[in-house]
Amino acid sequence: MEDALVGFGRRLAACASVLLAACGAATEPASAPTAAAPTLGALRGRVVDSQGHPAAGLELEAHAEGGEPTDDVAARVRALGEPAASEPGSEWSVARTEQDGSFELRGLRAGRYSVFARTSVGQNSLHRLTRELVDSSTNTELTLALVSPRLVVRLVDPDGAPWTGLARLPESDHVPDHWPAEPWLVVAPVREDAEFRSEWAPYLTGVPSDGGEYVFECAANVRYQLGLFGGGQTWSASDVYVPLGASWVDVELTRRPDAANGKLIVHARGANVAEVDVSARLRLEDPESGFPLVDAPTSVGAQSPWHLNLPAGEYRVAVEGCAVLDDYHGTLERARDLGRFEARVRVEAGRETTLDALVPAGARLHLALRGTANDADRASPDATEWGFPRESGAELATLQLVAAQRWPLPVLFRHPNGAEPEADGYLCPFLALGRTEFSEILPAGRYELVARLPGGRVARAPVELVDGRVTDVELAFD
Repeated sequence: MEDALVGFGRRLAACASVLLAACGAATEPASAPTAAAPTLGALRGRVVDSQGHPAAGLELEAHAEGGEPTDDVAARVRALGEPAASEPGSEWSVARTEQDGSFELRGLRAGRYSVFARTSVGQNSLHRLTRELVDSSTNTELTLALVSPRLVVRLVDPDGAPWTGLARLPESDHVPDHWPAEPWLVVAPVREDAEFRSEWAPYLTGVPSDGGEYVFECAANVRYQLGLFGGGQTWSASDVYVPLGASWVDVELTRRPDAANGKLIVHARGANVAEVDVSARLRLEDPESGFPLVDAPTSVGAQSPWHLNLPAGEYRVAVEGCAVLDDYHGTLERARDLGRFEARVRVEAGRETTLDALVPAGARLHLALRGTANDADRASPDATEWGFPRESGAELATLQLVAAQRWPLPVLFRHPNGAEPEADGYLCPFLALGRTEFSEILPAGRYELVARLPGGRVARAPVELVDGRVTDVELAFD
């Protein structure tokens, strides 16, 4: 486990190591020997975040190898305001990054240096910069990339004392297919920031740290929701924002008393079939935010009902159709043939609650995409996300349906399998510019249809999907 993750509120003291070597030192004629004047150098370059964007306004410190950032605020301010006032040939230097992320750390003797960065998030908050080894030079150009920030979560009991139990952490970003027997500590982007990330919340996978803390690598400028669910813990989320420039954010989360369990039984049948079989799934969600808690497809050959032991509380229960994919190749074996049923249900302690779900036929989009890719689309790393050549990938728009109290829902289209044209192909959440296609089945309702190109341009349109009908929509990119 990285040393940077070892304690709640501790500074991230890992750093970028750089080598600044002197060129030949100037000397006086042999007839008048004097002490050799040190040849001073500078570190110049740019600081960018993990997405490659310039990081402006960061206070940088370069320290000779083994040196630590100073907590002497006055000394740092003096050095920033009067760089020439520091002792010539110093083993530390201070600078601030410009709007484009550029910096210059001047007046350094030859040697290996560690570069640290501070932000306004906290006087003692330090960035950890990518490790670099600089060739021998007195004026060295660097591009230093900030690592992803961390969320450091500490669990406490209702009295504020550290909770001595152990919460489980998700082993992957997948939603569990049953209610966990023990509490899970889950961190995921809030609904709005999850757009174009995942159909369901992309759970962050963390690691336990010393002192009963849990550490999650995250992204800057994103809001996250975190909480416990599983066992006797019902989902109750806390929101936290990770600002640009943050190295880590400390969060304290209270573990509430366990609730007594009740039982939920869900019977389901489709609009055109007597029972729902392998092509359907039950989804348990938070009723206010739509945050996904359980995603339980039926097993092969199994029939409903579903049986869930849950702590007392309110849930949104959804039963919806789903496609069946080949486990190995991911190709389509059976298309989705049902829409979505949902209901808000209260589970009471010690009692059995039964729900009968009639799943409707679902709706489709007939979508036309207009526009052309531009240089930003072709230059974006997202242009190669789906494995296509850059020119082709630049024309692929990712599509989602967005609605209040719902998690973003991808709009899927069938794409042929080039190796086996006769096969049913793949389901993909994108469509190429200039194409007009029918979507796979979608749940009925009122949404905003959102399309995003690799370069970041977005086209939107309100849509109302009706069970058993096809809705025509055209989206155009300027």
